Parts: sequence; C-alpha cells; structure tokens
Amino acid sequence: YRNGKYFYEHETYKKFMQHVESLFPNSRIYFFLCSDEKIPEEDFSEFKIVVNKKGNAIEDMYLLSVCQYIMGPPSTFSKWSAYYGNVPLFIMEDDATLPVQNDFKVKYNHYY
Repeated sequence: YRNGKYFYEHETYKKFMQHVESLFPNSRIYFFLCSDEKIPEEDFSEFKIVVNKKGNAIEDMYLLSVCQYIMGPPSTFSKWSAYYGNVPLFIMEDDATLPVQNDFKVKYNHYY
C-alpha cells in the first residue's frame, strides 16, 4: 500500500510504545499486537504484550475494539475497531510524530 509508506519497522513501533508508556506513568500498560505477519514476540520483550496467536483477522479486529486506546498506521482495520468499540484512535501518519494524550480521538462516535 502506497509503496510501503506505512510499513513501519519493529523499532519504530517500540519507540511509539515506549512513548505511550511515558504518557501514562502511573498505569500498568499492556499492548495488544496484531499483524497479518507473524509477530516475533522477543522483539517486544521489554513490554507487557498480548498476541492472539491462534486467532484470525476478525478476532484481532474485535479484540482491538475493546482496548482503551488504539494506535497504528492508517488502515480500515484500526479505524473499524475504533469505530466499533468507540475507542480513541491515533493514526501513525509517519514514523517520527509521537502522540500526546489529546491526539487519541474518537473519530466517529456512534453512541447518542
């Protein structure tokens, strides 16, 4: 997609994850990681992570929808999860712009 513009290396995700942990210093943070490729868990050993090893894309999407925040590259996958669960979303438009708490937004609030 777009010549790999949003295909980020593990180091980029780790940088963003470390930054997110710094945004919530008094919280115990768990990251749910999902991808259409195998996730080498050892690359993320410094974090508390959850990986749906035997699941599929639909399960991953619905698991994301029950997270407190979603962060990822621009994709229908994360947008649908955020919409379905009414979850604040931060879209990683590049590999350098780190979020602040107010950057996580509920884009489409479907509850009235």
